[in-house]
Amino acid sequence: MKSFIDTANSSDIREAVALGMIDGVTTNPASLDLPVDAGRHTVLAARLRIGEEVERNDESRLVEELISDAARAEQRAVSGLVATLRALRLGRIWRLVYADGFAPPGSRCVNCGMLFEEKPESCAYCGAAVRPVDDLVEQAAQRMVMSGGKVEHVGGAMPERLGAAGGIGAFLKF
Repeated sequence: MKSFIDTANSSDIREAVALGMIDGVTTNPASLDLPVDAGRHTVLAARLRIGEEVERNDESRLVEELISDAARAEQRAVSGLVATLRALRLGRIWRLVYADGFAPPGSRCVNCGMLFEEKPESCAYCGAAVRPVDDLVEQAAQRMVMSGGKVEHVGGAMPERLGAAGGIGAFLKF
């Protein structure tokens, strides 16, 4: 079951998002701080601004949590391309997080599909040939979706922050 907050008050929305209590926001157009005769376009633009603010706040919280967890000894998360691909190969990722614009090239095994940040002569897992790929993040995201995991693309100001931690990271299952 999903939980929604019904408000246009951005501080209430921020607080509920920070506490992880909600999955979304619903707003009665009458509760927006708009003129009574505001047109549909104005109301939709106001709701869009609120939604974008909530999304950016959620992304900020997510990236900070990822970076913090990756720095801990418990290994609840990893950051950087090498560590993330290693965790993906081991099937340990439940949530992949990547920065907008981060699309490093790499390679993929033609047989088992393993992803590599470089192009080895052959797959280290099955010995088959590997082929170059233009975007490892796209390949990793597809693998996550196929395995039932979550994928989070972060935009706004967060690509720079996540970029400083390697541009990509993941929360681990175990």
